[in-house]
Amino acid sequence: MEKDALQEFRDLRRSLLDEKAKIEDRLNQLTEALKNDKIQSPTKYARRLPEFRDTNKRFRNNVTLREAVRQITFHQPLTREEILTEIQRIDHPLSTRDLAGPLNSILHRDRQIKKKHGRYSSQLRAHGGSS
Repeated sequence: MEKDALQEFRDLRRSLLDEKAKIEDRLNQLTEALKNDKIQSPTKYARRLPEFRDTNKRFRNNVTLREAVRQITFHQPLTREEILTEIQRIDHPLSTRDLAGPLNSILHRDRQIKKKHGRYSSQLRAHGGSS
């Protein structure tokens, strides 16, 4: 019985050493492949940042959305949809895909923007001075 246990131990040890050698060979192959400059990592799954965004800096507009809405509604009262169309027409850069939330927040919270008969108009100029 001792010979059987001893033989089984030797067989298991030999198979483990063979498996270890195969794993080490595969690891060497992977290491060599990663060192190769010609092979590029796949970009299919890479996270893509919006073009306007720098990884070190926060995106900043020259004119805030609030100021843009005030400028648009200063000359004539507009509906929410007309304001949205005008903002898209002037190509105001946005940091969000859906403008409905931020626009609604501005229209309902900004005390300088008044609503009358479903149309919004700004009472003061965009820079805060009165006319």
